[in-house]
Amino acid sequence: MNFSDSKELRSILWPRVEKPLLEGYFGGVFNKEHNKFYAATLTKISDIDYDDFEYHHDLFHGSSSLFYDFKQAKRFITPDSWQRKSTRELIDEKVYTYFSVSFIGMFFEGEWFILKSLTFYGNQKDEIELRDDIQKQGNDANFWHDYLFLPKASLQHDVLGETVGLRDIQFEEFKESPYLVAILKQEKKEKINRAFANYCDEEFVNPFFEKIRITFPSEYTELSPLRINYTMIFPAHKKQVIFCALVADYQDKWRLRYYLLNTEDRQFYEWVYFKNDEYDFSFFYSDLIINNLKTISNWDYDAFLDSSCTMDDDFFWKEYVFKKEDNSFSYLKLL
Repeated sequence: MNFSDSKELRSILWPRVEKPLLEGYFGGVFNKEHNKFYAATLTKISDIDYDDFEYHHDLFHGSSSLFYDFKQAKRFITPDSWQRKSTRELIDEKVYTYFSVSFIGMFFEGEWFILKSLTFYGNQKDEIELRDDIQKQGNDANFWHDYLFLPKASLQHDVLGETVGLRDIQFEEFKESPYLVAILKQEKKEKINRAFANYCDEEFVNPFFEKIRITFPSEYTELSPLRINYTMIFPAHKKQVIFCALVADYQDKWRLRYYLLNTEDRQFYEWVYFKNDEYDFSFFYSDLIINNLKTISNWDYDAFLDSSCTMDDDFFWKEYVFKKEDNSFSYLKLL
């Protein structure tokens, strides 16, 4: 079935997609149930000012390219080595002559989820041929049963004759959702969590450590974050945040220490559930964190620390963090 420029598709796309990404829109197609669709644009680059589109294209997680002279995409450093030219260079040099934004949509849990992708084309096919090529995907009956519309299959590989599963940590909480939905939910959650963590760093964590080093100079002579910023653990509602650091005292003894911020009353505590060993040096300590957490939660792999996952286990917070005896916290020390 060829694309059609239907009012139904426009009513879905126009309120949900940024206007520059709809430039060159030429229609799309629904499945029989009208709960999935595939649509696309095709824009001749010489007909527009690419400066108006570059920012929006940069927001894509990369792009694909077809039907161009690959040799023209090389920038030689030496006669035997080369780098690929940037997208902007390939546009300015007219190696890329068209671009297309495709939209794959699925209605799930009462809303439309739309996955967008960007493709650049060279001059090895004319505009009619490019449109035909773009539409092919929607003409394939198997397309509507594609992996994007199914829960993400677990990755597996063979190790010494035994099949071993590969974990994709940040998609585990969306494992029941179609992969297309999982991609979009995970991307949104990652952006929100990253923004929240950056805010916490600047507003709370860095000032906290500056103050505590001044207040307790012999107990806090040096601090080592796991990466550039301090590792944080928080639930989706973000009412509390656990953060940690490898801390050195005046004897140059290093120990992993945890802290908790109540974001509602801005109160800080040291979380003292774990009794960690002392070390004579600083090191990359993700294993220490996971060895702690896996004894009281499902965080049993260091990929959790760099993922979009949130700690949404109520039992974890109630039993191991906020537990009280005689109306006092068992594992939180007010700072």
